[in-house]
Amino acid sequence: MQHGDNSISDNCSSTEGQANDARRHASQLSARKRKRTSTVWGNFTVRQEDGTKSCDLCQQEFAPLTSTTSMRYHLENKHKEGAGQNNIHVFESNKADALLCEHLIGNTLPLWLVESEKFRNFVRYLRPSYPLPSRRKLTTGLLPAMRKNLEAAIFAKLAHIKYCSLAIDSWTSIANTGYLAVICQGITQDWLLEHFLLQITPVTQSENAEFVADVVEEAIDAWNIERSNIVSIASDGAATMQCAIQKKLASDWVYCIAHVLNRAVRIGLDHPTVAPLVKAANDISKLFKASPKTAALLEETQTALHLPAKTLKIDNKTRWSSAHKMMKRLCEARPAVSVCLTSLKRVRQKVPSDLSMEGWETLPRLVKVLEPFKDATKFFSQESVPTIGVVSPIIKRLLDHPLQPVEEEEHDEVIAVFKTIVAEDLQMRWSTMVSSVPDAILLSAYLDPRTKDLAFVGDPALRDSMLRKARQRAAHQLAQMSAPSTRSPPDGAVASVDNDAATLPEDNRVESIRRTGDAGCLLRWPRARTCEHRTRVLSPQPALSIVHSRVSIGSSGVVESA
Repeated sequence: MQHGDNSISDNCSSTEGQANDARRHASQLSARKRKRTSTVWGNFTVRQEDGTKSCDLCQQEFAPLTSTTSMRYHLENKHKEGAGQNNIHVFESNKADALLCEHLIGNTLPLWLVESEKFRNFVRYLRPSYPLPSRRKLTTGLLPAMRKNLEAAIFAKLAHIKYCSLAIDSWTSIANTGYLAVICQGITQDWLLEHFLLQITPVTQSENAEFVADVVEEAIDAWNIERSNIVSIASDGAATMQCAIQKKLASDWVYCIAHVLNRAVRIGLDHPTVAPLVKAANDISKLFKASPKTAALLEETQTALHLPAKTLKIDNKTRWSSAHKMMKRLCEARPAVSVCLTSLKRVRQKVPSDLSMEGWETLPRLVKVLEPFKDATKFFSQESVPTIGVVSPIIKRLLDHPLQPVEEEEHDEVIAVFKTIVAEDLQMRWSTMVSSVPDAILLSAYLDPRTKDLAFVGDPALRDSMLRKARQRAAHQLAQMSAPSTRSPPDGAVASVDNDAATLPEDNRVESIRRTGDAGCLLRWPRARTCEHRTRVLSPQPALSIVHSRVSIGSSGVVESA
């Protein structure tokens, strides 16, 4: 009887245990269905089979009924970098998707990357619970949304830019497809220089002036830019671009100074007197770039001669300063190159002859002449600061120093011809640029604190005449802008000039601006916010874009920003 009672008791206990397990399982299921609001879930993964929880940072496992308090305690004590509730890393799939899109677009990666099994394994190892988006989701959802957000951000910034300038450029891709790009630059109400890529259009027809003008007008209309607020359009010196800007679009054309410099240099390098030496040097460089055997031999020879093991460069007419880089690298490796040329045998490529003694003597001189042009091109390629104010002194410096005859080079015909050709072409192109926007060039130099005294003009009488002319033009500009504006000033800007400055005659006010370097009162909002080292000011004319910055003359004779 007692044995029977024990059996009944055991059966009851078993039934009760099964009921408890069922209730526990039901509670787990209900817990799974509940929305997880705690921040700790961003660092834990729940297994669907048994409800076991694992830490994504250290893979430690926890029982299904472990509370979020215990999980948070684990994070705060085992992972010091995530200590504190506010500092715990919370994984968000939307944020991960956005970062993935930025990675693909920023590095121009193919979209099939997300379909690569190796890449998916890599992401799965880092974050098992992250559902990697498919290629279809990228093309139909994520990337269009990213483009929409980017366009909204650009529209918001353009709405706070009153006056802007455009730049257009064309190029041909590796696939032999032509493209035309439209870029916009302007300064926001926070006095930040901004630039936007408005449009890239494939060239599907003849790239004439009408086609270029249509592309620019399409970009202007798409971004709701007022044509009257476009102060100038910059481009290269192609006749098509100049005709499109000046005649079709009726805008001021600014000849890109970087194109001016590099086109003048290329004209000099292509002269029949200079071209043979450049071609011979480039052929030697190509030999050591085209074959792994010759490249390895050059590296071994450089090491044996205790020279820096550097590969040679090749001149490309569409790459700025590539000729300078090619000749400079060749001069540095001259001993190793000469040794390799005499010992090369059984190579598929034709081995060019070594340069003559005169050629090796001329090459370093040519590099020395090209060095300032390379520095100037790099300086004018800045995106964060306006550079139009220092164009005049840099061009004058190039014409007066690197391109002037030197006594020790008077017997070198190649150098003499190169300097003459480049100087003539540069002077011609510079005259074209000045004649297209004369006021912009003069006022930019006059209002720029680095060149406001026009000290680069050697003739005192001419300098005084230019200063008077610039003062008159600036006073005229100031008078035009004295009319009240309905636009509100930006945050931190003062809506009126000082009382003392406001009572001065126009010429005295301009002279005060020139001495102090403060061109703010030539603006709609007279005084710009300043920072410790630099102040950027933009006026309704491109000539009034200035930057407070120290400059000095570098060793190559080019103005350098401090």
